Amino acid sequence: MKSILNNEQLKAINTTKGNLLILAGAVTGKTTTIVERYVNLVENHGIKPDEIIMTTFTNKAAKDMTEKIKKRTNKISPYIGTMHSLFLRILRNNSYDLPINKNFTLLTEDRDKKRIIKDILAGRGIEVNSNNVLYLLKRIEKFKSVGIMPEGLGKGINLEKENQIEEEIGGGEFITVDSDIKALSNEVYKEYQKRLKKYNKLDFDDILLYTYKLFSENNRIQRQYRKKIKAIMVDEAQDLNLVQKNILELMQNNNLCLIGDDSQNIYSWRGTSNDLIFNFDENEKKIILKDNYRSSEKIISNVNNIIKEINFKIDKELKGTREKGESIKVKGFYDLNEEMYSSLYEIKNLLQNNESPDDIAILFRVNRIGKQLERMFRKHKIPCHLSKSKGFFEREEIKDIL
Repeated sequence: MKSILNNEQLKAINTTKGNLLILAGAVTGKTTTIVERYVNLVENHGIKPDEIIMTTFTNKAAKDMTEKIKKRTNKISPYIGTMHSLFLRILRNNSYDLPINKNFTLLTEDRDKKRIIKDILAGRGIEVNSNNVLYLLKRIEKFKSVGIMPEGLGKGINLEKENQIEEEIGGGEFITVDSDIKALSNEVYKEYQKRLKKYNKLDFDDILLYTYKLFSENNRIQRQYRKKIKAIMVDEAQDLNLVQKNILELMQNNNLCLIGDDSQNIYSWRGTSNDLIFNFDENEKKIILKDNYRSSEKIISNVNNIIKEINFKIDKELKGTREKGESIKVKGFYDLNEEMYSSLYEIKNLLQNNESPDDIAILFRVNRIGKQLERMFRKHKIPCHLSKSKGFFEREEIKDIL
């Protein structure tokens, strides 16, 4: 295996003591590096599999990681998975140290959470509409993503603004919200949590919130896990939210390895942050995986130019390992409609020149654009398939828990 690893990968694999930041751009051999580092720890440094935690962003990634480890060693950690699945086990095992019942059930569907919010609003004599309910749901999720418990909130601010306010709910989507609903968000959150406790339920975000509460308020539990766990490896570290960052800081004992890329943080609207990566960049050992094994040199060159323009970043430069490739074309448009029709005509030309439909793809930021594109292509009799966003129970991290 060592013969196919580059120098940066070997450095990361052989750095087994102290905190470590591995900056890994797309297709730079990240998974191979993580797997080989794990194998090195269990085979050559006397660390037992159940003394290692490896977290991934999805259950699919965790399964892939486990299968690759199995090909290299039979010493498999029982703690390879998403943060939610791993921390759920910790909560079940330590629920007696928290104001929750061990046999709690998970409230997993948004419609059930919205029903609770609607009941709270109705009980206050407030007219319910879908935008207000959605805003309050996202607001509660935001509170939890930064580790704020209900008791840490005041009564809120009485906003003296216009009757309705446009609010971004994430991913570039906006809704119109009544201003008095914004002022009520703190109180609704408190009542929402009271009802979850009454029904002996936790929602998905509570898994992280109560894990943070457990480690921050119980020194015995914190010491227990710090002593037991000899190595923590966190994949996709740029997608950590504040409460996940705080949990890791409470659990780590100079044994935390972060793997990620600050330039790939695209979930800031969900509360994710590069803070822990930037902190490691300043204070801990850093190794950068630079060699990209998939993209052409021209693509890598353009990626490097874009990264240079990012204000808050860690300096790095990817290197292409493949052919030079074709140039990238950049077009500007007056509005979305013009952009969509330009894509339509471009695809028509490709099809007329015998390009296979299976080799053509359009990427977009928000779901509503996909639906508009689908209608337009069907209208013009161009076959297409819309890869829709997954429902809650189809998400890998939820399948992992269930």
